[in-house]
Amino acid sequence: MPPNLPYAQEEDRASTKEMYYDTDSKPPLVDSGLIPVRQPQDDIERNPQEQKIPAGNNGPEEAPEVVSYAPHYSSPTSPYPSQGYPPSQAPYGAPSEGGTAAPPKKSRSKRIVIIVGILLFIIIAAVLGGVLGTQLNKKSSDSNAGDNTGSNDGSQSPNSNTATNSTTPSTALQAIDRTGISTTARADSQGMLMYYQSSNGSVIETFFPNDALSSSSDTYRPSQSTILPISDIATGSPMSAISYTTNSTLYRQLFYARTDLRIMQTHTTNTTTSWSTPSQVSPQAPDQYLFSGSSGLCAVPFSFTSNGAFVGARVYYSQKSNWVQELFWDQARHGIDDVWTQGQNFLGAAAQSGTACGVTYGNGDVYTNVWYRNQSTGAVTHTYLTNNGRNGGWVDTQETALSNNNAFTPASGTAFEAVSDGAGNVQYLYYEGEDGNLKMVSSTAAPPGSAEGTFLSFGPVSGGKIGAYFVGGSPLVVSQFNSSELRAQRIARQGSVLGNGTFVG
Repeated sequence: MPPNLPYAQEEDRASTKEMYYDTDSKPPLVDSGLIPVRQPQDDIERNPQEQKIPAGNNGPEEAPEVVSYAPHYSSPTSPYPSQGYPPSQAPYGAPSEGGTAAPPKKSRSKRIVIIVGILLFIIIAAVLGGVLGTQLNKKSSDSNAGDNTGSNDGSQSPNSNTATNSTTPSTALQAIDRTGISTTARADSQGMLMYYQSSNGSVIETFFPNDALSSSSDTYRPSQSTILPISDIATGSPMSAISYTTNSTLYRQLFYARTDLRIMQTHTTNTTTSWSTPSQVSPQAPDQYLFSGSSGLCAVPFSFTSNGAFVGARVYYSQKSNWVQELFWDQARHGIDDVWTQGQNFLGAAAQSGTACGVTYGNGDVYTNVWYRNQSTGAVTHTYLTNNGRNGGWVDTQETALSNNNAFTPASGTAFEAVSDGAGNVQYLYYEGEDGNLKMVSSTAAPPGSAEGTFLSFGPVSGGKIGAYFVGGSPLVVSQFNSSELRAQRIARQGSVLGNGTFVG
């Protein structure tokens, strides 16, 4: 039996089957298309009255099938090729004796035109969609010039990000209410690093080039924004970052409070895109964690030489038992991810308030400075250490001018932030006064002196945290303007505002 046409469905093949019976023993001739044909002309001449297709003498069950030329077509449901049988290659033609007529060529041409039209429509729509999408993305990028955005908009929960690779937010973010704020100079002196928590709790790292911060723009946009892979940070945790260079490698290191208020750190370098798995730096003792609700967390790199060669880092935090605790790490003695060594205890500090710290250099000496609110008097306390402290230990400055100026009494629970100029001549202290406004005072940096000369008051801080940076010959201070916006002011030592604008929000 000749094979079935491959494109016909089973029910259609059955509908074209016919059986012929005859006693003639001659087998039928079959053409190249496997279709039964009539006897040769000489048979017709012998018996002109009988022009039958013989079926043989073996019975009706061995008779050949009669199959039409016409393949079966189902109505197309898609402009794409069917997944069924391939189209028949047999040519259209006149109807055979045992089948039906083939579809007219005009109908087939019409069908092809329709299918081609649908395909063209889809292709054109795809091209137009791509062009429009590109233009919209370009417009969005142009409106946020300077932003380095990418794979993530910060809307994911920070607890869902467990990898050590950072991602890039694709849209402008807002800060969480009472976010921690940390600002520090990147070790290559090219600009400022700033860290904060977005509205969903993710930790964001941003980088602002110095030339952008020196402008008078009312909106500052970072050249880079990154979501850090931190999943265990407490909501509203204070943060403190440092950046330093050792062995020709630039480090960035961030400290924060975990959900159980233990002090944690994570770090990265300029030679990798990954951040380290967070590790605990505070001891495991029952009282060695952050005072609940305090903004007291500050870190500084330190050196024992005036040229600033890196030796290690110090961390100061408001401890649960109501004092400020010092921790330190010496890179020559301990691994960076080990638990750090306990240092000085500042027993007179009000732990519900913040703490500020900074390093200055002068006269061949290195000074480590710490500020906090005094638990007994409520006044600002400033203490410092010269070099490694072996020759004199911690020394308190006499902040008489501050203590005598009631307008500059720090608020209970205030944050503190300090920054010094590039030459190490002056250092600036920022905090919230009892009137709720931002205070700025200055003092000599080397050796550290008491506040004098600059007593300035600015807009409300409303219990928020503070960051500071020195750029273009003037300090720049960052604070939370409202529940979601971070704003910066660049202020001359004499009090004039040189620039202000929005960082976040």
